[in-house]
Amino acid sequence: MNSSPTASKLGVLRWKRGCRASISIPILLDLAYCAHAGRQIARDNPRDHHLKNPNDRSFTDRQANSAKAKQALLERFQARPKADDPAMAARRAEREAIAQARAERENEKAKIRAENERLEALERERIAELKRQEEIAREVARKAEQAKRDAERPRKVLLEAVQYMQLRTAGKRR
Repeated sequence: MNSSPTASKLGVLRWKRGCRASISIPILLDLAYCAHAGRQIARDNPRDHHLKNPNDRSFTDRQANSAKAKQALLERFQARPKADDPAMAARRAEREAIAQARAERENEKAKIRAENERLEALERERIAELKRQEEIAREVARKAEQAKRDAERPRKVLLEAVQYMQLRTAGKRR
């Protein structure tokens, strides 16, 4: 555990659940121990606002502070340069020039992209046409081969029939 004061002039500190210091006497005015910070703190320290009584300020103090804050905000708003100020006009013109240059660059990129897409489409069409021509050539070659086989078939059949008949007739002669 943290080392903490065990006794003071006004009372005894003891530990409770959650490492929070509990005071055995009702009020410890001059000295307190912050268990989370691990140090002794005085009540008038501005960093230790959580120990102060929130009702210390009066309503008029809070109202005056609010009015000061609103006035500061209004002054800051009024201190801004107006729209017709030459510096603001120059900044606006610069922003518009940058935006126009950006739009021109985007248009150029879009044109280049469209041209690339058009060229890619033409290339795809050319490749598809080549494949189609190759397919047509293969089909023509296949049909020519089939026609050649079909043209030779009757001659083969006739030749086989003649040979068969010759064998038959040769067999009867024996």
